[in-house]
Amino acid sequence: MKTKIGLPFGLALVMFIGIFTTMLALGVLSPSRAQAVTGDFEVMLSNHIPDHHGDWSFEVVSSAAFMGADATATPVVESDSLVITFPADVDLTDSSVTEEANWKLGGKPVADASVLGAVVTLMPQAAAAAIAGPPAVAAIPAFNIAAGDPIKVEFTAPTPGHSSSTPAGSGIMNPSDASTVDETLDVSITGSTDSGTATSKGFRFDTTRVGQLEVTASPDDPGAAAQYQIKFFTGVDLQEGTGIIILEIDSSVGVPTSLSERAVRISASALTNAASSENQSRPLDLAPTYRVLTGTDNRKEYRIAVPDMDADVAENSGIAEHALVTLTLLSNAGFTNPTESGKDDFTVSTSASPTEVERKFTTPVQLFSDDKADNRNKPLTVTGKGFKNGTSATVYLDRNRNGMKDAGDVDLITVPVASDDTFEATFNVTVPPFEALPNKNVINAVDGEAPVNTLKWTVPTDADHDTLIGLAMAAKAPIFEVEGLLTVSPATLGIGDTLTIDLKDWPNETVTKLVIGGVDHSVSGRSVNNNTLQFDIVVKNEVGLGTQQVEITSENESDNTNVLISGATVIVNPTTVVPNQSISVTGRSFSDSATINLGDDTSSVSLGGSSALLKTVNQGSSNKINGGDVVRVDNGGNWSASIVVPVTQATINSGPHALKIIDSKGREGVAILTLAERTLTLEPAASRVGTTVTIRGTGFPARNSSEGASGVQVVQIEYNESGDFRTVSSVTPDSSGSFVTTFRVPLNAGIPSTNGVRASFRYDESGVDTGEILTLTTHRVPEGTIELDKTEAKAGDMITVTGEGFKAYTSITMIEVGDIEVTPAPRPSTGNTGGFTAEFLLPQLDLGIKNIEVEIGKTTASASLTVVEETAPVMPEVMMAEAATPDVAFAAVIAEDNLIAVYHFDP
Repeated sequence: MKTKIGLPFGLALVMFIGIFTTMLALGVLSPSRAQAVTGDFEVMLSNHIPDHHGDWSFEVVSSAAFMGADATATPVVESDSLVITFPADVDLTDSSVTEEANWKLGGKPVADASVLGAVVTLMPQAAAAAIAGPPAVAAIPAFNIAAGDPIKVEFTAPTPGHSSSTPAGSGIMNPSDASTVDETLDVSITGSTDSGTATSKGFRFDTTRVGQLEVTASPDDPGAAAQYQIKFFTGVDLQEGTGIIILEIDSSVGVPTSLSERAVRISASALTNAASSENQSRPLDLAPTYRVLTGTDNRKEYRIAVPDMDADVAENSGIAEHALVTLTLLSNAGFTNPTESGKDDFTVSTSASPTEVERKFTTPVQLFSDDKADNRNKPLTVTGKGFKNGTSATVYLDRNRNGMKDAGDVDLITVPVASDDTFEATFNVTVPPFEALPNKNVINAVDGEAPVNTLKWTVPTDADHDTLIGLAMAAKAPIFEVEGLLTVSPATLGIGDTLTIDLKDWPNETVTKLVIGGVDHSVSGRSVNNNTLQFDIVVKNEVGLGTQQVEITSENESDNTNVLISGATVIVNPTTVVPNQSISVTGRSFSDSATINLGDDTSSVSLGGSSALLKTVNQGSSNKINGGDVVRVDNGGNWSASIVVPVTQATINSGPHALKIIDSKGREGVAILTLAERTLTLEPAASRVGTTVTIRGTGFPARNSSEGASGVQVVQIEYNESGDFRTVSSVTPDSSGSFVTTFRVPLNAGIPSTNGVRASFRYDESGVDTGEILTLTTHRVPEGTIELDKTEAKAGDMITVTGEGFKAYTSITMIEVGDIEVTPAPRPSTGNTGGFTAEFLLPQLDLGIKNIEVEIGKTTASASLTVVEETAPVMPEVMMAEAATPDVAFAAVIAEDNLIAVYHFDP
């Protein structure tokens, strides 16, 4: 027997069972085809402008599988339907609404789209049958969305002009009433096998003309210079040059009275020229016009002409209808945010659509603190912006960390708000009311405005501490941590003394480490309770002297401070010494019954950082300490000894030197010894060759006969004679390292010259060699000088010249007057002191000042002499009328015995 379709009954049965089972598995068949839409959904509109068409899309979820028809199934399964009920004022009469190509369900075109009034019914495509061949046959549904999966519904308005039958602006038209803000869109699913009542979901959407107006300020700090960005949708085309955008700004916003065309940028998502590129950021062609609006509270208006929106010089474009326009007022244009927190508005309209659209933007309150964490009792400064001038701002500790000032909060300080809506408040952090770690403190402020300006945040129920802190930080409230405070006493103490450690505001946890001067000190069993801990610790011998850091650490906190470790006391006498001098040393507060300078003990003695010739650890005793005997510390920590200051590379350097003494138990004491500076003094500091000079020295190694002292050392005095130092004297310093001796200035010293004088010594004891130690000064030999017995002379006069300071026992090389040599013969010589006397006859010379120059050896000296005219005899005036005999006329000159001859000529 065969079926109607000619298949064997058995095969048909197998195929039916296979198809039925497969359809069950795929969810095609369901015993309870639910029609309920579950969950919320959101409608996306491409255009919010009234009387304009746009795209629509949303997603819904079915409580059961949603599928298309399957004619191959047995029994036949009809398609589910998705029913959309639009608001009554939405116009669905356009023919494009019923075109299946404009609708999609789950990304696939629909099989049918029908409109009845405000109701659109969509049916998915039917299933397609496929036979894989015997024995299995499978039906493949064209549309099947499982229960709980989203069903995406899309309506795409046809592209204007894509065919002669499709006019521009086809599609679903928005309501014409711009004031409509609340609408409901109902969506339901009708099952194909039963007629149960369908459920639906509603939603609201805004169809105001430019409902997407948006204003942002960057930054949004109160009073800050800011860049403003304004976004809005156009209702109609705005042509290049003639279209005007009217921007009205709240009086609280600071605006420039003149605005350059380069200070504004504009872009649009759609242009009037279809060939133009979109979203090009363009400058203006003309500067905006500015005015203050009359009849308002000082509101400002800018009128902005639409520029050529296309960067291509060959194209010209305006802004198309439905375009998203972005106006950017650049930060360098001079716009400033309101100084007080609040909501201020911008309004936008155009020359083609004069209806204004308003959008408020918020200027937030801001609070800042100058520190995020510190110890208690430290000053903290909080600065506020955006508060109301003329009122007072109260800074408070938000103990509940909830962004509200309530009964549990503590006022910290109240200050006036300045005229620029800012304040600055400084107060000390105290505990309480501030809380110690691990808690963090939230600071807020309110002013006298009603309602108050303050930082706000929303607190969920039963939020823990960390959540509250996170919310406060997100609101930019100042968060302050009270750090653990470490104090110690006393501030100055010695090795082995007790130091008191005091912790406050510390987390309640175990102390893990205490370090003093880099040395670990045991703190086992120390735990903080009620955020405090106090205990004593003995300072170990290993801690160095001077200012040392005390650092303490727990599991989550650490802090440090300084103490002055004075160590044991060492007293020296005298305090200013020279090498090889003996000093008396007394020790106090050293280790009871310890030793110093005992053979191989661990004591040590150093001076200026060097233990040379003194005591080093485990290296035997030194005969310079107590004559080589051991120094024993009594049970009170006291001792005394004598020490010879060694002559070493360390001690030959003048200045302060630390005398450090460490006893055999590690206790350290330090005293400061000042090594006197070595000096040389000459008297006189300048003298001629052959003269005697007194030289004095101080600060040299002392003469010392004590046990352990170095032997007597002679100091050599050397004079630099013609480039080579020559010994001119030797001397032994006294017990204070001083000496006085004399020397004669070498006769071969240059005239004039400045010559080095030095004192030298060298010590080499037990292999510790100082090398040659030099102390320098200088001696000056003045130039030779001459003197003349007269300052004026005439030719033929005898001149006496006297000189000194020349080389001894040396003949005069030359005496010149001007360029005439007048050296007498035989040539005079200098004596043992370099002096001489010589005479010469002044030759016939021109009148005037002449230079007299004397050269002896390589030394030259000069003086000046004025050559004058010879004196003529004074002749009496004889009147011819009274002339008498010669004896009468020349009686006066005859009386003076000056008359030689008288001549008379009668012309």
